[in-house]
Amino acid sequence: IDVKDLAPYEKQMGETDMFFVRTGNDRLWGKHAYRTDYPFFTPEAGEYMVEKGVKIVGMDTPGPDASLTCGFRK
Repeated sequence: IDVKDLAPYEKQMGETDMFFVRTGNDRLWGKHAYRTDYPFFTPEAGEYMVEKGVKIVGMDTPGPDASLTCGFRK
């Protein structure tokens, strides 16, 4: 999930401390892929949310950052 994905919700982010994202990953609940192959925020998206005043993020994934097995992390 990158800044371009979040930009349409800029106004909502400025009106609240919490931001919830539904990615559809919940459909994989109970499967291995739920824990290893899920959408995540890029570092730039995280910085963007902080700039907009977001303090709490909720989402239907195991976490907001990349899994250790996805290849995105170094």
